[in-house]
Amino acid sequence: MVAPRTVSQELADQLARSNNDIDRMATARALAALGAEAADATLTLESLLVTGEPPVAAAAAFVLAEIGPPALDASPALLGTLIGRLTHQRADVRQWTAIAIGRLGARAAPTAFRLAERLDDEDEGVRVAALNSLSLIHPDQDAIVDRLVKALEDPVPDIRSKAAETLHSFVPLDHHALYALAQIVDRGTPEAQVLAACILIHSDHHVRESMEALYTALEHDDPPVRLAAVEGVAHLAHVPQTVIHALTRRLIDSDTAVRYEAGCSLRALGAQAAPAAPMLLAALRDPGPSIRIDTLDVLSEIYPHSGDLAEAVQLGLVNCLGDEDGDVRRKAGAVLRDSGAFDGAAQEMLMRFLGHENPEVRADVIEMLRYAPDPNPAVHTCLRRQLDKESGTIRVKLCDVLAELGAPIDALTPALLEEITGTNAAAQQAALDALETLHGPSLCSVLEGRLDDVAPGFRNRLRQTLDRLASQADPEEALGERNV
Repeated sequence: MVAPRTVSQELADQLARSNNDIDRMATARALAALGAEAADATLTLESLLVTGEPPVAAAAAFVLAEIGPPALDASPALLGTLIGRLTHQRADVRQWTAIAIGRLGARAAPTAFRLAERLDDEDEGVRVAALNSLSLIHPDQDAIVDRLVKALEDPVPDIRSKAAETLHSFVPLDHHALYALAQIVDRGTPEAQVLAACILIHSDHHVRESMEALYTALEHDDPPVRLAAVEGVAHLAHVPQTVIHALTRRLIDSDTAVRYEAGCSLRALGAQAAPAAPMLLAALRDPGPSIRIDTLDVLSEIYPHSGDLAEAVQLGLVNCLGDEDGDVRRKAGAVLRDSGAFDGAAQEMLMRFLGHENPEVRADVIEMLRYAPDPNPAVHTCLRRQLDKESGTIRVKLCDVLAELGAPIDALTPALLEEITGTNAAAQQAALDALETLHGPSLCSVLEGRLDDVAPGFRNRLRQTLDRLASQADPEEALGERNV
């Protein structure tokens, strides 16, 4: 008795009969969605891979990739069939075949040499697929290392990076591979020199020549070369000061991507980047706000390791709180708090900005002092004096900060009452909120008789607040008043 055909087998037959792209792809996707459950269609798909027209063969390879290892269980000869299709005349068949091999995992390791040959394929998609699959099948390095070294000079950046990543996973490399890498450092393309240099340094071979190559690449005229060098340095365990300084100069690079990655690399190096502190402090004076912000990010990582330069770094961070750019000020404040640099000395240095002509600077400084971990006694005195010099929302913020720092309520109330009777609507509302926070329901007695002093536009809002507070203080009395 013939067993009934399964859904996957019926779909595989339908794929063989498809004669247009829309039907073919719809059928292939339906089969692929079944995943391992479609393994019973493996023999049909394998046959289509060999005898089908190129579009059908590519679709069959795509489905086999989605089935994965169960396909090899269904057809032990499948690996040999896939190897044969790696040289198909159509690039899409070669690409999906390479992907299907990778999905078989370590069981496909015997294909490594043939798969590595595709790293020379004329089609970029095939080279990418072959390289990705090589990283999945865990091959013996002897079978592929020569091809991987050659791939470091591929014109496609992602292929170069993936080849380097795979080579890193093979460290320690044999002498033949190390020699080939040294040759690239000596005579390869600039991008390949960077990748090869990093692998050699990681392998502890040809370190001096490799560091010189990295230094040269960091100063290269071509942004992609500088970018590759900047990214490579981040992963090194020991970086000489000359390279650190060259990396630090990239914080003011003309290329945005290089600047960003330079900051990331310096942060990743942490204590190793500490000798760059003087250059970083100079970068805080750069006219570009984004550069100043990136520099602050780096300083946040190296401050704990800055040693004798700690005081200079701290002063540089404090000075940024007077920056004309608000984002720079806020970043500097966050760095001061998070790095542990916001001590009593920093707080005293910060006091001078309370006299800054820019009210936004003064407001940010006052807000910063809210987060002082152990407020310097001089901070209280200075902020109390500032109450008479400020007005509007800044004055209200000042009262709020003083309250958090433990200032007596009676010392803050007069200033807030003045703002309520003023003409600045934002300050009036902020002052009212602050008074309610300080006094709670007792605010009714504090404001008694002051309604007539308040501008008509704010009087109704103040009256509503007082009614609400009165009801909170004595709900039954308020209910009786409403009944009357």
